[in-house]
Formats: sequence, structure tokens, C-alpha cells
Amino acid sequence: MKNVTFVSALFDIDRVDGRKWDQYLKWFDVTLQLRVPMLLFITEDLQEFVDERRKDLPTKTVHITPEEIPSVSYTHLTLPTTPYV
Repeated sequence: MKNVTFVSALFDIDRVDGRKWDQYLKWFDVTLQLRVPMLLFITEDLQEFVDERRKDLPTKTVHITPEEIPSVSYTHLTLPTTPYV
């Protein structure tokens, strides 16, 4: 592989399953140490966090909020009740 770009995103979505935001920041901190070009989708408040860790490594950030992420709802679909033959 000659040209690899790592693409990732990090958003604080106020999880209620017991995972703390600080734990995600620790994992993201480790991820940001990878010495590959990165494209990161983050909220604006994380820019300094990224800059401090990526320094001169090739990095492009896109500021976006969770509300701006396109989503598709499949709740209107009906799944078959019998297996396909």
C-alpha cells in the first residue's frame, strides 16, 4: 500500500451506557499517534486536541456536529417472515 489515508470521527453523543467521554478521548489520543495521513470529522472544540497530537503529521479536519450528519431511517421497511429460497 502506497497511499493510505486514515478516516475517523469523534463526537460526544452523551452516551448513557456507562462509557465516559474521557475514555473516548484516551482512545482517540492513541489513534492520533498513527503516522499516516488522516481525515478527521470532529466538532470544532476538538481541533486543539487534534492539533496538539498531530503537530506536523498530514491531517485534514472537517468540523461537523452530530446533528449535521446525514442519516437514513429504515423503520418503514418490512422484513420477510420466511427465509429466502
